[in-house]
Amino acid sequence: MHVITRKRLNEFAQKYPETKTALSGWYENIKKKFFHPLPN
Repeated sequence: MHVITRKRLNEFAQKYPETKTALSGWYENIKKKFFHPLPN
């Protein structure tokens, strides 16, 4: 498994600015779908 951190995405977006919007959208999608709070 590869863990992709926000820091790495930001570094990539700095190097390739045209990817910034797509990466931000992807990150938010993944965060909402997979990292939601556990039920009590």
